[in-house]
Amino acid sequence: MKHFQAEKRRFAVCIVSDYFYPNVGGVENHIFAVAACLALRGHKVVIVSHHYESHRQRKESMQRCTPPLASCYKGVSWLEPGIKVYHLPLPVIYAVQSVLPSVVGGVPLLRSIFLREGIEVVHGHQQASSLSMEALALASTLGLPTVYTDHSLFGFDNIGVIVSNKLLKFSISTISQVICVSNTSRENLVIRGMVPPELVNVIPNAIDANQFQPNISVRNAEPENRINIIVISRLVYRKGVDILIRLIPLLCLGDSRVHFIIGGDGVRRVEVDEICEKHALQGRVEMLGSVPPRDVASVLQRGDIFLNCSLTESFCIANVEAASTGLIVVSTRVGGVPEVLPNEMLILADPTVSGLAGAVNLAKERLPRHPSKQEEQHNSVKDMYNWHDVAVRTEDVYARACAQFPRCNIATRITRSWDIGVIAGPFTVCLAVLIEMAVIIASWFAPVHEIGEGMWPAAWQGQN
Repeated sequence: MKHFQAEKRRFAVCIVSDYFYPNVGGVENHIFAVAACLALRGHKVVIVSHHYESHRQRKESMQRCTPPLASCYKGVSWLEPGIKVYHLPLPVIYAVQSVLPSVVGGVPLLRSIFLREGIEVVHGHQQASSLSMEALALASTLGLPTVYTDHSLFGFDNIGVIVSNKLLKFSISTISQVICVSNTSRENLVIRGMVPPELVNVIPNAIDANQFQPNISVRNAEPENRINIIVISRLVYRKGVDILIRLIPLLCLGDSRVHFIIGGDGVRRVEVDEICEKHALQGRVEMLGSVPPRDVASVLQRGDIFLNCSLTESFCIANVEAASTGLIVVSTRVGGVPEVLPNEMLILADPTVSGLAGAVNLAKERLPRHPSKQEEQHNSVKDMYNWHDVAVRTEDVYARACAQFPRCNIATRITRSWDIGVIAGPFTVCLAVLIEMAVIIASWFAPVHEIGEGMWPAAWQGQN
């Protein structure tokens, strides 16, 4: 992909999402990794998320691996290597880890942050984040270029998703640029978000390959003639737990060498425990529970085959981590998975028990693997995926967003909102007018000239 030819400049970027530290997950890791690379490349990076004040959640987050050096979960904190983080005191629905949708509840705080920090680009992540969607709508009202990154695939078959897609159309109706993590994700977003295809860029996820290296000594410490099948996934329907439940006894009873190592937790874990007890497989299925990110590599290094049973994936970063560690990856042929790895690293199967069982048997025929083959695979993945390249390509998107951004007035926003649908159109027009009024009221109570400049640690003042 050719980079956008524009004069090199530093951007003041505000990344907004409900999914960030101290939570741990794919979106959270993506945001932190890209933000860190952007900061190292000289950009001013501000991250906005919601607050965390529950003692239970604080305790759980400290038991996981999270980005270093944050001092609090409410207010303002800083992360190395030069990232400023706002955890906003907004009402949160903890069941979905997102702020309570209010359309205008966050306007005073978000407007103040955008103006105080001199933000030039607002970058929202993930459709399920209410804070992200509200920030994009507000930024458009304030005349700021906006970028949206979509991390997931969504369907069109139930009322909840339909409503969510309508709100997405409203939030990104005046978007400057869009990023998707795979071509499949791009096609999905263009359809459900009514986004012009020319605005959508495909920038895949990445990993820190240095953290996921083959380690033959770890594998040799396992019992001889054992085939370790690694599963690291949330034990929920979308991740194919129904297939996994039926696959475990089929593979274990069919081959005495098979041993499952399952990392992850979820509402369906009890069913996995029950099937192991029913077939007396407790000694051959190792349940690790929730695995902290810092320990994922050590779990993968114990394995021979990595198994992904997901029913839908836009990218599946776990497959890339497993391939980097030298494992043979067996995965369902869904979403953007076929785009991620070459055929020599990945065995694809239909999302059925028989399909995955056949793929696992095919993977077993490739064992054992020579250490040199694993190292060669690791180096190939390292060349394909790295966060520095993601950050460079994201800079190009910011440059296009700023260079091609036409400021939309209220009339344009109302027109585009009206076109969303017969029922949703009038409703979203009301939302657009409501946000415009909220900005006017906020400017009365906090005029621009009364909003001071954001403070940064002395060591970063020259950098930012």
